[in-house]
Amino acid sequence: MPSAHCVSTTSGVILDVDRAFCSLVQRDERTLIGASYKTITLPDDIAKSTAMLRSMTASGTPSRLRKRYRRPDGTIVHAGLLVTMAPDKNRLLATVTWERRPADDESPFRLWRAALRLQRLYEARRQEFGEELFGDHVGVILLEVYLAEAEGRIATLATVSNAVGLSGPMVGRWIRVLCQYGLLHADRDLADVIHLSHAGLTKIERTLRAFDDEPAIGLSPLSRES
Repeated sequence: MPSAHCVSTTSGVILDVDRAFCSLVQRDERTLIGASYKTITLPDDIAKSTAMLRSMTASGTPSRLRKRYRRPDGTIVHAGLLVTMAPDKNRLLATVTWERRPADDESPFRLWRAALRLQRLYEARRQEFGEELFGDHVGVILLEVYLAEAEGRIATLATVSNAVGLSGPMVGRWIRVLCQYGLLHADRDLADVIHLSHAGLTKIERTLRAFDDEPAIGLSPLSRES
């Protein structure tokens, strides 16, 4: 999987790019420098990109985002971004990854759709069988953090608790356990943004690929060994 790098202001004005980024969006450096991210982002994805920029500026914590770039010839490429704040807090550093093979171009979008389907399955199970018989709290918590990052939202203890329908103390205990297992990153007091670790993201995406390929099997894929 190729990777590229881009430096921008906190408002999204591009300051520097490498050759790989130019290749990704099929524009030369002179065209990109000084341009807004909005000029190369698919219009449908501008809102979540803007939300990510705002959250980064407010929190200063790294964020992951899945978005689509629009090339001059009209083709679209799906990409994953890891955005971090520079030490002086006036610049954002983005590492962008994407699949070169045409057959895999929709992989990030497919994983996002698989995550939404899995979320609906979890909710259906809880409604049908009740909270007492629902046993995959790890799965729903990891899935909510994944969806928040994929959609450019901020995941906190409060937002995760609200989304998964569990009490704050219970979610907090599970988040600390998941941090101990190296699947999530969070501060000790759980007062800041909660992020997936690289290992956590890798495991969830492998699970979602399996769920997308064989949706009829396994009601609790996130709780399995991967």
